Amino acid sequence: MFENILFQEKLVTQLSRDIATSQLPGSLLFHGPAASGKLTTALEMARVLSCSEKGLWNCPCPHCAQHRILAYSGLALVGEKDLGPEIDAAGAILMKQPDSPRRFLYIRTIRKLLKRFEPLLWEGEDTKVKSAGAMVEAIQEELEALYPGSEIPLPEKLEASVKKIRDWSEKLLGLLPAKGIPINMVRRLSYWARTASVSGGTFIIIENADSLGEGARNSLLKILEEPPENVRFILLTRHKGAIMPTILSRVRPYSFQNRTPAQVKDILGRLFLETSGNYPTLESFFQAYALEGESQILTAGAEFFEGSEAGFPFSLPKLDWAQQFRPFLGALALQNRQRLKGNPSLQEKRFRELQEALDNHENLNISPALLLESLYYRWRP
Repeated sequence: MFENILFQEKLVTQLSRDIATSQLPGSLLFHGPAASGKLTTALEMARVLSCSEKGLWNCPCPHCAQHRILAYSGLALVGEKDLGPEIDAAGAILMKQPDSPRRFLYIRTIRKLLKRFEPLLWEGEDTKVKSAGAMVEAIQEELEALYPGSEIPLPEKLEASVKKIRDWSEKLLGLLPAKGIPINMVRRLSYWARTASVSGGTFIIIENADSLGEGARNSLLKILEEPPENVRFILLTRHKGAIMPTILSRVRPYSFQNRTPAQVKDILGRLFLETSGNYPTLESFFQAYALEGESQILTAGAEFFEGSEAGFPFSLPKLDWAQQFRPFLGALALQNRQRLKGNPSLQEKRFRELQEALDNHENLNISPALLLESLYYRWRP
């Protein structure tokens, strides 16, 4: 079990021990850096707990077969997340090498989106259900031709299929809540948790649980106070301190650690066939896909670097900072990789400073202008 969780040995040991000794609680909090394996671990834990045999990754039992393609009926996945870059990356690698590992990766990536459109989550919202339903069915039909074991489509057909899925996925992403999870969705999850009867157990995974609004937090708190039997809630967050204290008191925390650049390179090589070593984190790899076509942000990032190096006074780029601060930091990370290839220690130092700026903005609400001005003058030669 947990064979697919890489470079989180302490966490895997703790989870494995708690499962083996029947000490795993009904409500868990996975906290740690972005792209450190929190969701992958939550999905793998759900599979292991549902397994009717020994929990091995290649287990042939029906529950494990369903979990491997994220088709298990007792799994709900909700929460704020930008899935677009991950979908783009998985699609690009699938077209490059359409073997079984890449097909599994692509199917699971797409189904992370489709899981957010399960009917139970949208009951009563007929307009959105109608808008999403046809696209979800169309995507599922395209995915069936990609399941491992089926004949590999010809390159032209595969490219057309990936493009269609990407176009539909982009439209589905536009239907998701812009921020957090609506209170009505949490209420529907609570009702489902109390009434669902699934032989392998019920699992509710909430990504970026710190982004829940007050009403949704209070609704979640009620069911965490008296969780139903055979149901597990798994909350994921990068910011443990942003979780409401009363919720923290009802979950057991499990900590994920930053991976080293060498470990990230290993993961990218295994999954995405990326061996350049240019990406110190998985998030920076996905951010490169997010920036494709974003010429305004890329240009602003280049001008930021050039102005800093030339000693010009700081001038805040004209961007929509409410929406574009994270992508702009991604553009700076890209410039960092391109301009400092011969100085890996400085490259890593500056990347840590970018991550610190993002954390200070999201956790302490420090303005982008102050954070960027500080970086601008610190990065002068």
